[in-house]
Amino acid sequence: MTDLSEPQGVIAIATSPTGHVMAVAHDFGLGPAAGFKQHKQQIMRARARLYRAIVHTYCSTALSSALDEYTIERMAGDLFSEKGGHRITWRAIGYPEDITREIEAR
Repeated sequence: MTDLSEPQGVIAIATSPTGHVMAVAHDFGLGPAAGFKQHKQQIMRARARLYRAIVHTYCSTALSSALDEYTIERMAGDLFSEKGGHRITWRAIGYPEDITREIEAR
């Protein structure tokens, strides 16, 4: 059984090719969903929040509020491709060392 006295979650940090922090998102929600392990679900939710934060920061409010999750994911996918040159750095909080390595190796 996992010790829940320390919170478990993930933090995603998006940086530009020059190292400028574009956005930060996190997820400390408990419980797996749809058969995923807790940390994998947290990664998915944090990534979605990070993508939304980037679009909200760099696009107009009218545009960012009109875009659906699929479109946002495609736009962010291009940013974080080799061509786009942007990067996501992952940090794990409160997880055992093996899961921390898995999360941070992304």
